Amino acid sequence: MMADRPTSEVVHEIPGLSFRASFTPSSVNVEKRTADMVWTTGARVKRGFWEPYWEELSLDPSAVRMQRLNNGAPLLAAHDGYDLDAVLGVVVSARLEKGKGTATVRFAKAEDDPAADVVFRKVKDGILCNVSVGYRVHKLEQIEDGRTRDDKTPVLLATDWEPMELSVVPMGADDGAGFRSSSSKTLNPCVVITRSPTAALETRMADPTTPVTPQPAAAAPVVVPSASQQELNAVEGAARAADAQRRTEREATEKVAAERTERAVKEERQRSGDIRHYVGMTDLGDAFAEKMIRDGASVESVKDIALKYLDKRSRGESIDGHVRMQAGDDARDKFIRGACASIFQRSGQTRTIEAAAKDPLFADQFKGISLDPGEFAGAKLRDLARYSLELRGVSVRRMSDDEIVKRALEYRDAGQQGTGDFPILLETAVNKTFLGAYAQTPVSWRRFCGVKPLNDFRASTFYRPGTFSVLDSVSEHGEVQHKNIPDGEKMSITPATKGNIVSLSRRAIVNDDMGVFNDLAGGLGMAAANTIEAAVYALLTANTGTGANYPGDSNPLFYSTRNNIGPTGAMTIATIDGARAIMAKQKDPSAKVYLNLRPAKWVGPVELEGQARVFNTNATDPTVNTFGVTNRVQGLVDDVIGSAYLSAQSTTRHYFFANPAQFAVLAVGFINGREAPEVLSFQTPEYDGVRFRILHDHGEAIMDYRGAVTCAGA
Repeated sequence: MMADRPTSEVVHEIPGLSFRASFTPSSVNVEKRTADMVWTTGARVKRGFWEPYWEELSLDPSAVRMQRLNNGAPLLAAHDGYDLDAVLGVVVSARLEKGKGTATVRFAKAEDDPAADVVFRKVKDGILCNVSVGYRVHKLEQIEDGRTRDDKTPVLLATDWEPMELSVVPMGADDGAGFRSSSSKTLNPCVVITRSPTAALETRMADPTTPVTPQPAAAAPVVVPSASQQELNAVEGAARAADAQRRTEREATEKVAAERTERAVKEERQRSGDIRHYVGMTDLGDAFAEKMIRDGASVESVKDIALKYLDKRSRGESIDGHVRMQAGDDARDKFIRGACASIFQRSGQTRTIEAAAKDPLFADQFKGISLDPGEFAGAKLRDLARYSLELRGVSVRRMSDDEIVKRALEYRDAGQQGTGDFPILLETAVNKTFLGAYAQTPVSWRRFCGVKPLNDFRASTFYRPGTFSVLDSVSEHGEVQHKNIPDGEKMSITPATKGNIVSLSRRAIVNDDMGVFNDLAGGLGMAAANTIEAAVYALLTANTGTGANYPGDSNPLFYSTRNNIGPTGAMTIATIDGARAIMAKQKDPSAKVYLNLRPAKWVGPVELEGQARVFNTNATDPTVNTFGVTNRVQGLVDDVIGSAYLSAQSTTRHYFFANPAQFAVLAVGFINGREAPEVLSFQTPEYDGVRFRILHDHGEAIMDYRGAVTCAGA
């Protein structure tokens, strides 16, 4: 029995190894970028670490650890496992079949890794056909004693080994030879089992899958003293413990390395993408971009090259022996005006823009805008992109619509600070569409609220001074008395920023999708207007309709001590006239003189709006049947405002406001007094298209309580 034969086990540290393999050229799939290979046949190769020996690889499935190879093992360039650029692809699947190891590998895409694409094309053309497998051996068992061979070299069978990676190599080793991998800096423990010549022979007979090499006549056997079972167990236990420790350390190291690799891959993809982006802004071509990527150029250096190139071209300087002619400002302005009008027309925004341009509040914002598309009538977005490039002397021949739009979006007119005509056109069109929708959204806050200019984003303070009451009498030859400025009240408005982003993708431009102008820009314009409307009415509807807390105290805007609560009961001539009298009796902050304010605006729920109009227009009292009863509140207010925001709180409570130009109770503040929202275009590397940032800076606040009266109704 084999157990009775003399044996010994020794643990050696050996490096990772590699072995010749080959591609199967006919298996190359160009579409999937895959190829099949034979990565081992188990043939012998001569090794020599502690002493020379012939190594054979067992192809018994129980002897080969296939997990790593089938878990996304890399396809490398010449076993270079320490350089990201050396990763050419991935092992899709590996298997053992018919006495050999085979695998299918997939190469990286050309756009992701040009270097890998070069290797793939050489494999496809049969120029590169040599492959090498990198592996580690964990256990070797002696199957032939060297004393039975002419070269006196024993044969060891790898009964526990692990393929780690597959590599494309320029020149394969001879069939009977192997070579150490450049990645074999890490040693791994290998248990080496040696037996007497008779035991080795029995091992070969017991494993018929192991290749048998004809042997010369055996020399006289040499008897090797056997070690005690206890000693062998101790050696084996120590080897296993050492193996477990090293495996743990190796796994930890490999995890860190994998994280670093993943991070490096992301950084490299980002670098490649940014380089292609900046080169794409010019007509230097894809070949130049790929060269910069292969040469390891930094993004900043490529950006500098591209901007200098564009700067020369924008000034009409000679580039590669050619002089670029630039369009004048008149032609450019004509293009922007006509192209914008075309976009307004095709998106159905012409009437909105026309009405907004006539609004005195926004007329300045629409100066220079034309509604006549002229030669650009009916032009699609991609046609406008083409024209913008031709206007700047850029040839678009042989460019697809997709390429034209991409180039038009990325074109820079004069170095780093310049912007191409097409992005300016889109920004102008979106800006005016948005502003038109904002200006034409029916809001009521402007009719009863004041508007205040704000200096910046800090709280802007406004004062309501007291009065001197009346002037003092001065007798003949008497002294004119000095009079101190009375104390007043201080109010403030703090603005905040509201905003959103509208995105227009390159695909939407190519497909001529006008949705960004119809739905997004127009919809956001309405949303911006309604944002202020909702904020103003929130000040009124707070505290069950008595208003938000007054600045400086914890009581609502309408409060008994402020004398701004009108008569109770249903709306009648008496309640309206009572509210008028209450407002007229309000005094200035120093409580010395009456302000004698008069209601100018009625504001209430839509349910009472019609009744309020009747009271304000009828010559007779509409609540009585007696003919000839005069309506003493006829024409009291100059504006009747009904709002659904108030209906949501109460269908009976209503308010009277003084003229906001003379005495503002509520106010909306804008930075530098500019009510129009701001629309700016911008581009980011991660988004394929152009985006528009819409910002609106404003604030709403209570300014005074004296110019308003509320009636709860019934």
